[in-house]
Amino acid sequence: MGMDRGCVVGIALLLAISINAYGEEPPSRQPLGKIVYVESQDEFAEINTQATKGMLQLLRSSDEGVRDKALQQAIARPNHYAPPVLFEISKALYADDQPEEATYWYVLARVRAVNDSSILLDETAKTGLLELVQAFNKGFSDYAPQHMDVVWTQMNRAVNWDRANPPAYDRRWMALHGMQAIRSGLAAKEGRSRERGDITIPQQQWAVSDEENRVDMLQKMKARMPR
Repeated sequence: MGMDRGCVVGIALLLAISINAYGEEPPSRQPLGKIVYVESQDEFAEINTQATKGMLQLLRSSDEGVRDKALQQAIARPNHYAPPVLFEISKALYADDQPEEATYWYVLARVRAVNDSSILLDETAKTGLLELVQAFNKGFSDYAPQHMDVVWTQMNRAVNWDRANPPAYDRRWMALHGMQAIRSGLAAKEGRSRERGDITIPQQQWAVSDEENRVDMLQKMKARMPR
């Protein structure tokens, strides 16, 4: 599978993050706020978002049949897609009046997004997590307050699945939304060289970081449960 040499998005809304960061052009020729589109280079160009980009395009198709087929494909192979796809699954299921399953996918998406954010070295890229949650939070926020028992059940289900299924996608995807990626892309555009750098903490530390996040999220959710 080839690398997807796409755009880097800075100071982005997460709908831009989950679409335009994967190589799409902006939806109009007018600037979207202060979003910056530059071609990635060096280590950032090696981040593979191809599968996630393709699935997002299918899930957002104007053809209902295409969307439905893509939804089933994504549900069957969730481990191959970055969290934006999991958030799209939850959004579709909330719209289809399947709130319990939608809650599972929303919580799983959050678990994975938190884990992926935590391994990044560029702190500015981690703002993508907040934007992503804000972009997809409505269905969950409408449902969860009156169904905390369901949320707790689905949170435990999501955490257990995440433990048992190490991600098969490129976990560095969120790094494309940080200032280091922006600077890298601008340097390439201006013909300037730059020294390659690390994008994440050492890979041997990922599992420890992930488990700390899982435990923390479960503890925080438990504290919110009715007594």
